[in-house]
Amino acid sequence: MLSTRGSPVSPSVPDQTLRRASTQLHPCPVHRMPPELLGIIFENCLPTKELPSATLSESPLLLGRVCTHWRSVSQSTPKLWTSLSFNFLESDIDRMRDGIKVTFVLDRWLRRSSNLLLSVSFTDNRIYQPDTDNLIAWFLLQIREHSKRWKYIYLQFSTDYFTRLSVMSSCRFTSLESLSIHADHMGWRRGLATLGLDLGLTDRLKYLSYTGPDWSIRENTFMDWTHLTEISFQYNLHEAGGEGSMLFQHFTSFGLCQNLTVLSICLRYSFRSFPNDFIVLPRLHTLKILSRNSRGYAVLNLFVLLQLETLEIDGVILVGLDGLDTTHLHDTHFSEMLRRSACTLRRLHIRDLDFPSEELLRCLALAPALESFLFLPCPRFRPIGDLIDYLTIGSIDHETPDTLSPRLPHLQKLRIGCGHELYLTPLVEMVEARSGTGAARGAP
Repeated sequence: MLSTRGSPVSPSVPDQTLRRASTQLHPCPVHRMPPELLGIIFENCLPTKELPSATLSESPLLLGRVCTHWRSVSQSTPKLWTSLSFNFLESDIDRMRDGIKVTFVLDRWLRRSSNLLLSVSFTDNRIYQPDTDNLIAWFLLQIREHSKRWKYIYLQFSTDYFTRLSVMSSCRFTSLESLSIHADHMGWRRGLATLGLDLGLTDRLKYLSYTGPDWSIRENTFMDWTHLTEISFQYNLHEAGGEGSMLFQHFTSFGLCQNLTVLSICLRYSFRSFPNDFIVLPRLHTLKILSRNSRGYAVLNLFVLLQLETLEIDGVILVGLDGLDTTHLHDTHFSEMLRRSACTLRRLHIRDLDFPSEELLRCLALAPALESFLFLPCPRFRPIGDLIDYLTIGSIDHETPDTLSPRLPHLQKLRIGCGHELYLTPLVEMVEARSGTGAARGAP
């Protein structure tokens, strides 16, 4: 008798026919799933922290590679095609192919997304080349042509392309809620240029983030400030050379932003002139400010922030840019703003070159409800004895051991940077004492 053990046996033709027929009569569970439900599952496969890119290794294109059924469902699910990002790196040297790719991909996304609102991101970290200039000009024309469909736009490229942004002027961005425009590389062109950008028809815009070019480009901009809830004016510390002129032109316009809740501004120098009236922002709860020259903090003299809860002062990444010009010039801008605003500050985060101890203690005294305090001075070996004494339990005058009530009784998060050996032991003792007292107060 011939044994077939250990060797495969090919199914006969009738067996293959029966198996195929059985598959057609009893498809796998995923094929029996309604396309609408499968489409919802596909929507949850998209990246959550960033916009999806047009690569075969990521959704939504990846979903279409599984089988014909998935490809059909994915292509007929418009929500899968409502967000898209283009990201070009220095390693991408074939710029002529960039235009072919962007043209093909953007057209596909526009068609498959039906009439839904769109989110798009375009980042190019490379220096100027004519091929990219033509691509960006075409891309911005597509933004203009489909202006009513955009909900989110993020643009980042060299300042040499910034004058191309003028094509977006007077567009009816009737659905746009978030706009980010950032200068990446300093422009290599010589001579002055003018950027005219009229965004007055963006009446639904909530978030505006802008990193301007250097002063070689004049910025003539106009926008509707009344609906903005979050503004970020920055500058590129490593490449772009400065914050440009847009912030200086429109600083007084902040007074129109009565719905503003978050404001982040980055300044190189103080303004040449200040308005006569205070800028009152009744709903602002978060202020983030960074200046490579501490004279820039003088703009705080204009603010009245009644609902301010979070104040972030960050200058540590600017070490070495202006040398000693940044030290001992803080004056009382921050404490006076807190006093004038009479706000309930809950979070104070300071990363600064040489924040004076006197001003720091004044700010803490004006924030009795503080819950989170971060202080990372630069240099780390600067004296912090006054701060430790202020935070130490039992340091308040006329206190008895039986009635210890530390300053900042609501403080839950504390982070202090120290590189001076003299203060390490007192710092640890202060933290341990506050932790122990907090636990004792919370015990039944």
